[in-house]
Order: sequence, then C-alpha cells, then structure tokens
Amino acid sequence: MSSDTGKENASVVDSSVTDWKLDMGNSDDLESPSYKGDGDGYTRSVNASRHMVGKQSVSIKGRLYDTRYFIIKSLNSHNLQLSVDKGIWATQVMNEPILEEAFHNSSKVILIFSVNMSGFFQGYAQMMSSIGLRHDHIWSQGSGKSNSWGRSFEVKWLQLNDLPFQRTLH
Repeated sequence: MSSDTGKENASVVDSSVTDWKLDMGNSDDLESPSYKGDGDGYTRSVNASRHMVGKQSVSIKGRLYDTRYFIIKSLNSHNLQLSVDKGIWATQVMNEPILEEAFHNSSKVILIFSVNMSGFFQGYAQMMSSIGLRHDHIWSQGSGKSNSWGRSFEVKWLQLNDLPFQRTLH
C-alpha cells in the first residue's frame, strides 16, 4: 500500500461540519436533522440537560456546549466491531486534543462512525471518558497488520445501523 493510500484511509475526526453550538437565544429551534430522534428518547435527553432562564439557556454542568458531534472514519468494519465488543475507541494522535477538548467542554460528545469507502454511516456512540493513558494495540489497519493508534477512551454505543449517505442529503 502506498503512503498516499494509507493517508486516505486514516481514521479522521471531522469537526468542521459537525461541531455545533446551540444558539443561546433560540434553544427550542431543533430543526436540524441531527436533533430529530426516531423515538428512542435521545432528543429528549438533549433537551433535558438544559434549563431556561429568561431567554437564555444555561447548561447544568456549566459546559460551553450541550452536545458536540464528530464524524469518525474507521479503516474497516473489524475495528468498529472491536469497539462495540470492548466499549472503547482510539483515534490518531493528531485528533486526540480535539476530542479531549470537546469531552471537557460539552455535556455530551457523540461520535458518528463510517467505515472508509462504505457509503454508509454504521452507527453512533457517546464518548464516556476522557482519553486515557493506555495504548490498546488491537486496532487493525485493514491489511492484517496491527497499528497502534492513540490512547483509548470509553464509548457507549447508542445505535448500530447502516444508513446510506444518500438518505442524509437535504
């Protein structure tokens, strides 16, 4: 595999599209498809973590953001299955500060997973712990070789389901 191909297949955090801050003056405006649940109670839990004070909303935990969302690209489905089985994830070292900052400044961090070149989102999980000190050398880079990613952190899988990218167009 060429070094260019390896770079294209790297696990990436894309916060530019998914890093949202709720409008302090309009917290009831949840028109974004990302806030609409499918009856699993998730949308209600996002709203339940806020109090209204006049026209401004205040986070219970004093965090800057309610919920932040990140698209996580996985090299392969094997790594996603490992994550589901073990309740952990690890990203590349260059992405760790982004997720760490989000974890400490948000009530929730939701990671939306997609396997590279699949054309689907495979599911989403909540980041449950700060990035730890331990390196778990369990992640595959797709060619059977083991690859040591960054340090592991705990995740709680909320939904596993293949959702075609085309169904998310608006």
